[in-house]
Parts: sequence; structure tokens; C-alpha cells
Amino acid sequence: MVVNSLPPSGGGSGIFCKELSKRLAEKGHEVTVLTSKLSGDAQNHEESKGFQIKRLKTLGVGWGISALCTPLPYLLKYSRDYDLVHLHGYLFLISNQAALAKKVKPFPLVLHLHGGMEIPSAASVGRFKPFVKEHLYDPIVGSFTIKSADEVLSVSKKDIEIAESKFGVTPQWIPNGVDTDVFRPQKKERGKIAYVGRLEKWKGAERLPIIAKKISEQQDIELHVVGEGSLFEKLKKRCRGLPVVFHGKISHEDIPGVIATSELLLLPSLLEGLPLVCLESLACETPVIATDVGGTSEIVIEGKTGALAPPDNLEQFIKKANEMLDNPEMRKKFGKNGRKLVEKDYNWNKITDKCIQTYRSVCQR
Repeated sequence: MVVNSLPPSGGGSGIFCKELSKRLAEKGHEVTVLTSKLSGDAQNHEESKGFQIKRLKTLGVGWGISALCTPLPYLLKYSRDYDLVHLHGYLFLISNQAALAKKVKPFPLVLHLHGGMEIPSAASVGRFKPFVKEHLYDPIVGSFTIKSADEVLSVSKKDIEIAESKFGVTPQWIPNGVDTDVFRPQKKERGKIAYVGRLEKWKGAERLPIIAKKISEQQDIELHVVGEGSLFEKLKKRCRGLPVVFHGKISHEDIPGVIATSELLLLPSLLEGLPLVCLESLACETPVIATDVGGTSEIVIEGKTGALAPPDNLEQFIKKANEMLDNPEMRKKFGKNGRKLVEKDYNWNKITDKCIQTYRSVCQR
């Protein structure tokens, strides 16, 4: 496994990688995860739940998303010791180097797309990043990384369409998974709502102060913010006097205690794949208000498991949150619908079996 970051750092792709590695190890497979070493991470080499983790020296994070480390020497030296490399994400420096290593010393490579396929709007992240992604990264580096893989997977059905039109490849759908024994319904706390994610502009985190202010003008709420990022201190200052509680970074094991007791999860993101936090929230029977980006609409289904608003219409986002908070029967119905959806399509047994089938197919070619 090669992944940009792994818990306690990172987001959905790292959680997916960790959970999949654990389940593969339980089925008798030998798994090594190659990843970055960010501040607060554990030692360089450790064993976790039956699989090995090797963390590389990392100089920081570029553009708020990509770990600055060099896995190329390790992959060139040791990649042939493994039957297959499963690479998570195409946007990261670690991903580009894995693709380069395959070209130098060929080995079976499966690439799993975890979002980031769309071009974000200039209004949301500035003009420079969308320009670079559309005209430089995707056509050159991104295309090279994706086309280097023997098999491409995607957590999002929408990203499959984008990959087909932009890169000429057709990924197989293998989505994020949720442990429904861990993420399960709990008694809701009246007025408690939550945001769980990176505190970065692309996650829509800088909108949280105005969201909290506008909702609290009509509702008796307390917004619980879980996560860290470059906007952390700025947001704390902007939220002074507002009903907002900042938890900072907490372990993934502690997240159910926040989400499951909340009446609503908010995700005002500007760029997503298939947001794991939404699946986790629905598994807890907590409905979601989200922006309609990436594959979010595949799980936050309007009028069934939550509500969606355009990413450039914050007023509509706030309106839908207020409507949901005003209607406890709607929240209960959407929460139960969400739990059923997760149990049906996003359980780890199915996902692990699909990955193993893919590995066997690639190795037999």
C-alpha cells in the first residue's frame, strides 16, 4: 500500500488504506503501508493490527494536501519484493513517484482514485490552483500517474465519468467503507451539530463562522468542529462569541462519539471524492447537509438521506440546515435511510473481497 498519509494524520484515503490493510491481514495477506511521517505521527516503522507501516521522512505539506516526502528510493529497491502495489490517490507527490518507479522497474500497480478529479472554482480557491490543475497537472503529471496503473479503481461513480472523459480510462467502482459496528446510532443531543474534516479553504472550512452565526440566529445550536489545518487559529478567532466548540484533531476512534450524538453533520466542501465522513455520519443515523461536489450526491441523496446545496450558494446551504433542524421527523427518517444505504453498499466485507479479486486479476495478467 502507498498512501499520502495515514492516521493519526490525513483524511479519508488514509483511513480507507488502514481499514483495508487490517482486513487483508486478517485474511492472511502480508501488507506493508508506505506513507509519510507528519508531525505527531508514530515511529518510522511499526506493526499495526497485523500489517507493517513504514513512514518516510517528510518536510511538510504542499498546498495544504500533499506530503513532501520521497518514496522513490524505497520503491525502486523493494517494490519487486511485493506481489502488487495498491496506490491511493493520484494528486499526491507520493503517487507521482510510485508511477515513476513503475516505469523504471515495472511491477503490478493498482491506483485507487479518492477524489480531487474536478477542477475547483477560482472563486473558492483562487485562480492559480485551478489553472495549474487544469492546464499543467492533469494533462501531464496526473495523466502519467493514472495511465501508469494496470488497473484503476474509484471510490466515486462520478469520478469514473470524469476519468473516462479526461484520461481515457474506465475505473472500477470500489467505494469507501464504514465499520457499522463502530459507527452506529446513539442518542442525539438537542441542538448539537458537527463539522468533521480538514480546516482548509478547499474543505469550505472558512465558511464555518458565517454558517454558525446565521444558523444560531434562528436555532439554539452548538457547532462542534473536529479537525486541524492551516485555518485553525484564524477560525477560532472568527468564532469568538459564537456557539462553536473546537476539538482540534481527535483519533478516528473518538469521532463516532461526536457524529452519532449530533442532530446534523455539515459539509460545506468545495472539492470532494466520496466523502467518508458523510458515510460515517449516515451509519450513525445522522443526516447530512452538504455541498453538491464530487461524488457527495451518491450518498447524500436529496430528500432521502440529507440535503444538498450548490457550492457557490451558502445562503441555500444555511436555509436547508435550518429546515432540517426544524423538522425532527425528517431528521429521523433521513438518518434511518442513510444507515440502510451504508449497510447495503458500503460494508467492508464486500469492499475487501472486491479488492482481492482485483489483485488476483492484475497479478494473473
